[in-house]
Amino acid sequence: MTLWTGQFGTELLHDFHPGIPPSGLFWTAPVPPEAVTYDLDTGAAALRLSDYPMPDFIPEVEPSGARIQTGASVPSLVAMDLIWTGGGARLTITDAANELEGSYQEGAARISWSAEESGFRFTAGPGSTTEVRFAQIGRERTGVFATR
Repeated sequence: MTLWTGQFGTELLHDFHPGIPPSGLFWTAPVPPEAVTYDLDTGAAALRLSDYPMPDFIPEVEPSGARIQTGASVPSLVAMDLIWTGGGARLTITDAANELEGSYQEGAARISWSAEESGFRFTAGPGSTTEVRFAQIGRERTGVFATR
């Protein structure tokens, strides 16, 4: 989650993410298996975490007033509830040329998210601060797995 201020989100305030390891894989972190539930037949799924350690990469402010990302972070704890519900149109894709197979269902999603660290707390909850424009749940196989 990245928090910006300014009319068009021009000033970075907080940047919560697990960091970028030497492999270059980013925005990815393991979660406890019990944090995820799903039923692809009904199109329902949930990701629920509380008190999950997540660094906050707070930018430094240069003398010019510009905010720059330095790689330094402070410890924080985040909580999130992401709930998907199906019920919409179904779509099946088979694309042998691009090694892709998928079965998807449109639906709805609700998100609540919060972060807390020393001297700062932020909460975004369902309602006017959370806008979900498109939600989809499904099963996908890519690469060599598409043909198995």
